[in-house]
Amino acid sequence: LLATAATDAPVYGAAGLAVSLAVALTGLGVLLPRLLPGRRPAGEQEVLDWFDAWLARYRPTVGLYFSGGASSAYQANMWLEPLAGLGGRPVIVLRERHMVQRIAATGIPVVCLPKVSTLMRLEHSTLRVLLHPSNSGKTSQVLRIPTIKHAFVNHGESDKLSSCNPYAKAYDEVWVAGPAARERYALAEVGVEDKDVVEIGRPQLDAVRPYAGPPAPGAFTTVLYAPTWEGWDGNPGNTSVVEAGENLVRALLADPGVRLLYKPHPLTGSVDPRARAADLRIRELVRAANRERGGPRPDASAAVALAR
Repeated sequence: LLATAATDAPVYGAAGLAVSLAVALTGLGVLLPRLLPGRRPAGEQEVLDWFDAWLARYRPTVGLYFSGGASSAYQANMWLEPLAGLGGRPVIVLRERHMVQRIAATGIPVVCLPKVSTLMRLEHSTLRVLLHPSNSGKTSQVLRIPTIKHAFVNHGESDKLSSCNPYAKAYDEVWVAGPAARERYALAEVGVEDKDVVEIGRPQLDAVRPYAGPPAPGAFTTVLYAPTWEGWDGNPGNTSVVEAGENLVRALLADPGVRLLYKPHPLTGSVDPRARAADLRIRELVRAANRERGGPRPDASAAVALAR
């Protein structure tokens, strides 16, 4: 139409209208089949009926409950393998649709229940235990279901205040790695009773073999350096990355008999710029060591020594 206005030649306007009409009709042809009964999205009641039937057929026994933002998916993902290794029939219960795409690949059934009314249907299911890897505002909604035992498993432990959060007393039990965590709750006096603390170890570290003496001559010693992040409270003792991380990594990389695995917390540097800068320097040290070292690579099954 602009070309027609500029040139007084109606052919341009006619051609443009014809193309627009053809595109509109093509789009309409693509969309119309979606109105067929077999292509329409299921209604809410139809979905709920299906969900009730699925619960009755699958009969879940233990579940992982998770609610959070996109950056917190790692908190749930770290528990997928331990959950799959449990006996019974596990299920993953999510509250946000966007989180469905962020859960790592798993053979465990995943259900997303955004509405509280839908969530309450779990009360009449065979589900008996829900594991909670994090606290969230929506956690209080599922805690109302009295037929389910709620266990807080957290997504890691450290000496940060978040590892003895008073919210933990809302759960039936608090599952921790060992005696240090039990003592941490006792010293914090946040209302978590010792009888409700259960030591389960840290399933994610099952592949780490216990110390069995010094390595054989010529063998590599694998050191895992997995520091936590800086946290929200500004306590300089929360993480070793800022004050000691770089020096620690330099010393380890200077030993040709050491293979270093650096696994920082996913949120490292998200609050403190110093932690972010130190993390970047450490990563560069590791990349430089990879470029400089030659010869055969160490066996991935080498024993792992934990560096704290």
